[in-house]
Amino acid sequence: MVPLTPNAPTTRLRLVLLVQLAGTFAIIAFVPTGVVKAAAMVLLWAATFRRIDAAEAILFVTSCAGFSAMEIATQGPAFEFTRPDVLGLPAYEFMLWGYSLLHGLRFLGGPVPAGRRLTATALALGFIATFAVLESPSALLAAGAALCAIGVLLFHEREDLAYASYLAVVGTATEYVGLWSGEWRFADAPPTGVPLWYLPLWAGVGLLLRRWLLPWLAWLRRILPTPAPPSQAAGG
Repeated sequence: MVPLTPNAPTTRLRLVLLVQLAGTFAIIAFVPTGVVKAAAMVLLWAATFRRIDAAEAILFVTSCAGFSAMEIATQGPAFEFTRPDVLGLPAYEFMLWGYSLLHGLRFLGGPVPAGRRLTATALALGFIATFAVLESPSALLAAGAALCAIGVLLFHEREDLAYASYLAVVGTATEYVGLWSGEWRFADAPPTGVPLWYLPLWAGVGLLLRRWLLPWLAWLRRILPTPAPPSQAAGG
């Protein structure tokens, strides 16, 4: 195992990040217009993340671009945003997935897993194809749950399960905050309001954050300047 950071996230850091997450949800629910929400999120994240190294910046930008492209391509049949600004998305949504990954990374920390890069890449491509191509909520649930189960069978270290579980919790809160505040809606929604296909999506993203993206992040940190350890950010 190669350490991701010199130190595990401290209790103080995690408390700051939980406040940050709650503040992000409050912005989604109560701040008017997508552009103002985006600006408020940037200010909040800048104050609470404080320092972001070059590798984290690349992770944030590329994940924002990738998830935004997927949402632009697939929105409509399964879900839609009620107050879009650009290309069918509210302005803040272009940053929300990148934030969720960076938040999970800072909150959980831990070692970078070694080996099985091709397997993790194949799993990632399967998730991308599933949620970029399928439109039916039942098909999304079946395929997403199958891929998530395969992922857990293949990768089930304690840290793998922690990443999958935490992102599933963050995803649950995110989906319901957006739904209850009228920011988005789902087609053929069940009585709970959110189709269950969101759960394997978020859990799978958490698993892939550790198994697929963290090795890339570690590689970037070896070749790029890193001004300060991430564990010293956000009040550390």
